[in-house]
Amino acid sequence: MARPKGSRKPAHQRRTEQVTFWVTPSERARISANAERAGVTLSAFIRSVALGKPLRQKPHVQAGELIRQLNAVATNLNQLLGHAQKGSIDGAEHIEHVFRRVTGALKHWTSDDASPNTIAPEAITLMVHEGTRLNGLARQANRGEHVPEKQLLSVLHDLTDTLRPFCP
Repeated sequence: MARPKGSRKPAHQRRTEQVTFWVTPSERARISANAERAGVTLSAFIRSVALGKPLRQKPHVQAGELIRQLNAVATNLNQLLGHAQKGSIDGAEHIEHVFRRVTGALKHWTSDDASPNTIAPEAITLMVHEGTRLNGLARQANRGEHVPEKQLLSVLHDLTDTLRPFCP
């Protein structure tokens, strides 16, 4: 979990020591290439290898955008689900179904099993579009306005189709 903005690591976790060592230009190039391929900084790569710790890769740019969009969709679904559970809108079971699919996709794309090479940019664009439609419905429900069940089911159906390439 991230620390609140402006806070510092506890003293025992702060990196205060520097290690310097010499390498040839070709060794540096190889180390840098390996760090880049792993998706981490040169310092993180060397520290991880030297300490025998597994690398914690940063998500690929496209995977990062997909994760951001999936989080936004999950937030909107959660809001709609709250309204459905209060009885102010219909379709709770459909919302729950799509919510489970989204959380499953999130678990997959935030795990080490995900391959960012399988993400088509067009699919993310479509996810953004469907997420925007869903956001409109969530905003409507949050304002206390009526959300037509037919419209909700249409958006949920299209969202389910959009999720297919991203679900394991």
